[in-house]
Amino acid sequence: MTDKYTLRKTLLAARKTRHAQAPEMAAQQLAEQALALAFTKPHLIAAYHPMGAEIDPRPLMQTLAAQGHTLCLPFCDSRETGMVFRRFAFGDTLAVDGVGMRAPLPEAASVRPDVILLPLLGFDRQGNRLGRGAGHYDKALHALRQAGPIVTYGLAYDMQMVDKCPSEPHDQAIDGVVTEAAFYLV
Repeated sequence: MTDKYTLRKTLLAARKTRHAQAPEMAAQQLAEQALALAFTKPHLIAAYHPMGAEIDPRPLMQTLAAQGHTLCLPFCDSRETGMVFRRFAFGDTLAVDGVGMRAPLPEAASVRPDVILLPLLGFDRQGNRLGRGAGHYDKALHALRQAGPIVTYGLAYDMQMVDKCPSEPHDQAIDGVVTEAAFYLV
């Protein structure tokens, strides 16, 4: 099994190369693949504003909003504080938060999402994910799961799938991954 540091470095470089090829087309294909999510009722869905070479979820978010779902985005005050989610609608002003993410302003309502669509660097078919390494999503998912069930799907390029992601006890598993090419349920 490859260690997390080495796998992160490899996947960051590979994702950057893949992202440079056709990011807008991949984002549209991601939105089309996500139709497989087939939510039966409106949900409060957390997504993210893309950073660097992350696959862009905004076309997907627009589709979900058009289907009647309410959206929210993550916010972190600093590297030491936990991640929270704030209500978001297209047209809202965003600002850079304490960890460099574009997030809703403080006056946006804090909410508890039903579904979280999160970025990742790598994933496997067992529901393990590899993130950036700061643990923001792992901590947030752990806290949210203490209060009740939550559905989590990673969003990624298909080439980010690996045979086995290194996993530690604090790492939070996900329910599936949506890529530009497929929808993988765990």
